[in-house]
Amino acid sequence: MTALIKSDTAAPAGLAALARRDRRTPYAMGYPKEWAGLASDVPGATALWQWEAQAPWSFAKQAAPVNGDVLADVFAGDPDNVGYGTGDITLPSVAQTLVYTEGGFKFATFTNTVLGGMGVRAPVALSAAMKTHPTDATKNDLWLVWIWVKLPEQAQWPTVDGSTPGIVEMAEFSTTQPSAFGIKMTYSNTSGPQLWGLRRYGNAPNFDPQLAIPTADIPFGKTVLIGFYRKGAAAGDVGFFMKSVAKGEKLVTSTTNNASTSDYSAAPIKWGIAGSGLGSPSHTASSTSNDLRSHIFKAGGAEALGLTGRDPLAVLRSEWALQLQRGVYGLNN
Repeated sequence: MTALIKSDTAAPAGLAALARRDRRTPYAMGYPKEWAGLASDVPGATALWQWEAQAPWSFAKQAAPVNGDVLADVFAGDPDNVGYGTGDITLPSVAQTLVYTEGGFKFATFTNTVLGGMGVRAPVALSAAMKTHPTDATKNDLWLVWIWVKLPEQAQWPTVDGSTPGIVEMAEFSTTQPSAFGIKMTYSNTSGPQLWGLRRYGNAPNFDPQLAIPTADIPFGKTVLIGFYRKGAAAGDVGFFMKSVAKGEKLVTSTTNNASTSDYSAAPIKWGIAGSGLGSPSHTASSTSNDLRSHIFKAGGAEALGLTGRDPLAVLRSEWALQLQRGVYGLNN
C-alpha cells in the first residue's frame, strides 16, 4: 500500500526542482537551477564550467587521480545542461599521482620533477567562448575564473625573490603561448608573500599591472575563495577578489585595462600548479620545501561573462554564501 501526503501550501522556490532530481545532483548542493543551461543570449553556447573534487557527480573516482582522469561539469546529466563537455587531470607522466585529501587535490607525493602546467584542465571550448562573442564584439574577452584552495602555511610559501608560480592559469603564461590571466602565489624580498591576479592583453611582455593582495590580508593555511575577472572595457572593470572567514572579503580593481590582442581561444584553463610563469623559479620538488606542493585545490570554475551578462562580484559572493552554508570545504579550519 502507498500513502500519499499532499499539502495545500506551496513549496519554497527551488524545492520542486530538488524533488524531481536525485540527491547526488548539484541541486542537492544548493546550486540555483538557472546555473545549468546558464542564461545566455546565444542558446546552446558554452557559458559556464565548474568542477568540484569532493562531489562524485563531478569527480567520480573519489580517490587519488592520475593523468587523464575525467572531471565532469557539476551540472553534467541535467536535462537543461547545454553540453559544456568534460575536463581532465593533466600530469607529466603516468608515474605521478595527486593525493586526494580534504576533498581536494594535493601535489605532496611529487618527486624531483618540474611541477608546471598540471592539475585540473577545463574544456577548451570555454576559452573560445570567453575570447569571442559570436554576435557582439563589445562582449569579447569578458570572463570570470575562481578557485577554492587551501593555502599553504606561510612557512611553506615560496621564498625565492621574484617567484610568481601560478595556481590558476591559461596556457601557463609562457612567452610563446597566448593567454589571458593567471592567479599566482608570489614572493619578493621587498613585499614578502602575496597573491596576484595578472592579466596579459597580448604577447609577452604585454601585461597589465598585477593586482596584489598583500601579506597582511592572506589567511595562511586556510581555505579561501579567490576570483579574477574582466567584466568590461573601463579601467576598473578588472578585479581580483579573495574571501575567507579569517580575513573577510578583499577586492583590488585595476587602473589599467588594455584591449586584448591575444587569441587564447585554444588555450585551456588549468587549476592546480599551472606553471612557473614569467621566467620565475620553477616548482622543483627536490630544490626546496617551499615549492607549493602543500596547497590543496578543492573546486573551481570559469564563466564567459560576455554570454551570461552576470555581475562577477555577485556570482562570487553567491558562491561564497552557498559553500559556507554547505560546510564541505572546511572554511572554518
